Amino acid sequence: MLRGKLQVQPIVTAGIVAGRDQGSNRRDAWLAGAGLRVTRPSHGREHWFWESCVLASSGDTPSLSGHLQFANGFGYAHGSWELKVRHISNAGLREPNHGETMLLLGYSF
Repeated sequence: MLRGKLQVQPIVTAGIVAGRDQGSNRRDAWLAGAGLRVTRPSHGREHWFWESCVLASSGDTPSLSGHLQFANGFGYAHGSWELKVRHISNAGLREPNHGETMLLLGYSF
């Protein structure tokens, strides 16, 4: 879908965030969701992008509270490879709301 000079694309995402709890009581959270990616298509397969997603979480970790999470990311794509910074949190819906910030390397196929 093209809106002026920006292109909006649907995206889906899935992953796991390690709980980093001490000892054997480690709580990991699986995340899955969907959202939108906004790019400027004028540069072909090399471009900057911003994305935003709504995620469902399998449980709590010390940083992620609740089953509803939001993710925002900013990155650069070059061919099939991309590098992005993403932040996930519950937007203050439930305390604590520390969130997780990560650097991700991806490959699209």
